[in-house]
Amino acid sequence: MMKKLMVLSLVLAMTSVSLAGLSLTADKTAGILPGEVIQIQLVNEKGGIEGFALGYAIVPSGMAGLLSGAALTDGAGNQSSANAYTEDGFGTGYEITLADTNPGGAGLKAGIQATFMWTAPDVRGIYDVVFFNDAMGYNAPESAISLEVVPEPMTMGLLSLGALFLRRRK
Repeated sequence: MMKKLMVLSLVLAMTSVSLAGLSLTADKTAGILPGEVIQIQLVNEKGGIEGFALGYAIVPSGMAGLLSGAALTDGAGNQSSANAYTEDGFGTGYEITLADTNPGGAGLKAGIQATFMWTAPDVRGIYDVVFFNDAMGYNAPESAISLEVVPEPMTMGLLSLGALFLRRRK
């Protein structure tokens, strides 16, 4: 019985790995200024995803930042789409459909499937953008990227000067 359970869990794990392969990347992840716009890409690392893939690139509920400007690339397949999506308790972003409907085709090409623009909030902190793949379930993201927003240099300079002035005054 234990051997059968081990074999079943191994088969399920291998199936999950074969469906994986989509991940998020960003042109900058640290030192982002408030209001700065960062490009985020959805990348198919392995290529050959056959037929159809559905997923969500979102800013999770409770996180700040704005995901906008979804654009699909040539590698995304001939029937792909990116539609604005919002769900309470889940997040705001895009529902992504990647589909290669060419009969006997090699599936989706490896490389960039879609690009998005993320606008940093005005508050310093670390913010996430995540990608959930429909085939993997929605309990844990397939890919996540953390983006660190720091105060602009002028604000830090003014705060430092103010602190020095107060210290000198005492």
